[in-house]
Amino acid sequence: DEESTSEDINFFYGMTLWGRVTGKKAVEDLGSLMLRLDAHAIRTYFLLKSDNTIHPPEIVRNHVTGIFFDNKVYYNTWFLDRKYAIHGIQMIPVSPINELARTSTFVEQEWNDILSKERIVTMKNSNNTWLSLLLVNAATVNPMDSLHKLKNATMDDGLSRSWALYNAATRCRDDVDVHVTESIKLTVQA
Repeated sequence: DEESTSEDINFFYGMTLWGRVTGKKAVEDLGSLMLRLDAHAIRTYFLLKSDNTIHPPEIVRNHVTGIFFDNKVYYNTWFLDRKYAIHGIQMIPVSPINELARTSTFVEQEWNDILSKERIVTMKNSNNTWLSLLLVNAATVNPMDSLHKLKNATMDDGLSRSWALYNAATRCRDDVDVHVTESIKLTVQA
């Protein structure tokens, strides 16, 4: 049973870092190996680009598998039957290592085909906390718009505004420039 691939990749990232800071090279090397293997498996079986040939087209068009149980795929979660949750659970916890599995091509396809059309994204004033996660992810595709919207978005309980803004600002593709101007000066009020 697999529902949140991002938790897996963050575990192996943590293992790699733990091995490094404790000077246990074998732990660091094993974590690094497992991290790379896991990221490859996630890109192949769970986060689906349009050209994926492993799953049938009716699953590939969703871009994520949802619940992957034995040999069955359910485009759903155990807790909420909403597209933003089915995709969002694959994004938390927010950390820089998620990009190892969530490539810019994948994120662009997922955003353009599914997430950009979701009501919590298209409505003017959404207080849905899932939006903060989607916006951090969308920064890969449109960093300035994401940064601007994150300034006032209702944050997920496990995501601080400063961490969301940092991740969004550093998640940009190589071919996208981020310029901070006065118009999007970010301030946090207590």
